[in-house]
Order: sequence, then C-alpha cells, then structure tokens
Amino acid sequence: MGESERYIDYKHLKRKSSLSDRWAGSATLGLILLNVLFLVTLMSIKVGYQVGEHPESSFTDSIIKYLVLPESFSAWIDRPWTILTFMFIGSGVPMFAFLANLFWLYFFGDVLRKQGGNEWVVPIYLYGGLLGGLFFMVGNLFFGETSHAQLLMGCGLPVTALAIASLNWNPSYRVLTRQGESNGVQLWVVFIIWLILDSMTWIGSTSGFWFAHGGAMLTGFLYTVLLKKGMDPGSWMIRLYRWFMQALKPAPKETMSEIRNRNYYQTGNRPPFVKKQTINETQIDQILDKINESGYNSLTAEEKMILKRSSEED
Repeated sequence: MGESERYIDYKHLKRKSSLSDRWAGSATLGLILLNVLFLVTLMSIKVGYQVGEHPESSFTDSIIKYLVLPESFSAWIDRPWTILTFMFIGSGVPMFAFLANLFWLYFFGDVLRKQGGNEWVVPIYLYGGLLGGLFFMVGNLFFGETSHAQLLMGCGLPVTALAIASLNWNPSYRVLTRQGESNGVQLWVVFIIWLILDSMTWIGSTSGFWFAHGGAMLTGFLYTVLLKKGMDPGSWMIRLYRWFMQALKPAPKETMSEIRNRNYYQTGNRPPFVKKQTINETQIDQILDKINESGYNSLTAEEKMILKRSSEED
C-alpha cells in the first residue's frame, strides 16, 4: 500500500482543520462578523421602510440617528450609547469604504494575532473608537464648522488604532510572505499605503474628523507603549468576557459515580456506617458483678466500651 493510500485520510483531516484552527477564537473575525451583522440588520430595516413607501429621511431619523455619534456633546448626552454603537454602523457609509475598512480590519488584526496579540485586538478596537469619538466631539466643539456638521459612523477609527498599534509593535514585521519563507514586505511599507489611501477620505472633512483620527492614532500608539512596559489596559475586558461566557455555561450534570461518592462516601470525618452492638440489662449486670469480684481493670476493652455507652445513654 502506497503512502497516498495509507495517509490520505489523515492528510485530508489536517487540511480541513487548518482554516478552522487558524481562526478559532479569532477576535478579528468576530469583529468583522459583528460589523456585517449590523449592516445586514440595518439594511433589512431600511428595505422595510422602502417597501412601506417611507422616505429615506424617515429611516435616518428613526433608526440611524440613535446609533451614530452626533457632532456635539450636548446631542451626545441624550444618547450616550452612541459612543459604542457608531463604530459598528456601516449603513450610511459608502459600500466601497465599508468593504475597504473590513479589509484593513482583517489585515491589521491578523498581523496582531500572528504576533501573539489576539487578545489585544478587541480592546484596541474599542479604545480607538471611544477616544476617537471623544476627540471628534472636542474638535467640533472648538474648531467645528457648524454649517458642515457631520455624524460619525463606521469602523474607520478602530481600524486606524489597530494600524498604528501593529506598526508601533513591530514596524519591521514582514507580511505577504509565503509559508516557510522569510521574504515579503515589511509592515511599515503597507502602513504607508494604507495611510495614503485612508487620508484621501479625510479631504474636505470637518476638523472633528481630523481630531477623531488623531485620537485613534494616539490610542494605538499608547496601547502598545504600555504593553511594552508590561501593562495591558485591556486585560479587564478579557477577564470580563471570560467570566460572562463561563456564567452562560450550564452547570455540568453529575455522573452516577459523583452522586454515589457524594451520598455514600463524602460523610465528613465519620465513617459512612458504624456497627454498634445492642446493649441489654443482662450484659450490664454481668459486667457490674465482674467489677465487684475482680475490679474494673479486669474488664476487657469491649466490656469497658459497653459500660461507657450505657452510661452515656442514661
């Protein structure tokens, strides 16, 4: 029997599991799926508005308005949750820009994952969006052009934070390599390409957008600086996530062996069963007569125990 016949099943299983092993527990994949889920949900709702012959402005005022980040702190106070939801809202973003953001999210997130930073991806994503959103409203507050006020939406800011974090962690890291080879392109080259393409989308934007991207860049930089000093600002998120997932798991069912051990063997310091001899008056009389004739020391250990139990029961 040849090698191909002997090991064909093993090699098939190995090839089949390679992709799932690669993305098992991938934070990047989870974020991509979450963005796509939000987009599909909102697009479905939008289609429902269109079928009902409602104007698009009605969909924006009823749904999108309460998910995207407003341009001012005063408007944000009325809907504070938007500081989180805006970074997952792709509806309203041009489809090309949405797909481009997902591509770069995959790319930079995968770079961090390969460098052992899979657990950094979600914290950097969220921190980048949070700080970028705050910088967006600060920029609009001091330098905003009220006649060109815009809403903030999409995962562009979190991707910016991930890009800076990937670069600052290891700018010489090689990407686009073949398996088993050390060639490829250094990360800083791809970063410059991304920065040029991404900055083109900022042209003509308000000051708030420039401030927002500055805040996201600062997030990615500071996060990796703290990591290199041995501090992980996002470790609490990972602990909270693990606790939450553990809480959702149903309590494991006891096996028959565990039930048997708990009921019959786990009885504290006492044995599960102690055989005790029944005491009657005849035995006591005989023991007392023996004491009168020969003294207490003449009793056997068993007779002493019977006498002691008799006195305790009385």
